[in-house]
Amino acid sequence: MFEIEKNVKFDHTYGRRKYPFPDMEVGDSFYVELDAFVNARSAANNWGKKNGGRKFSGKLHGDGGRIWRIA
Repeated sequence: MFEIEKNVKFDHTYGRRKYPFPDMEVGDSFYVELDAFVNARSAANNWGKKNGGRKFSGKLHGDGGRIWRIA
């Protein structure tokens, strides 16, 4: 049997959060390995579109890539 609880705040950061997009301000960036770069760049653009039109840009950098929040 399960106990039903009321008024428990839902934690939106639990589970699937892989990248720090919600914590980023304009000008912030993070580095990812080359094999994860394409996925991270795509995830940034999708997340930005769904969360108030925030804009991201990604560039290859060294042995990986860097994702910036640009707007």
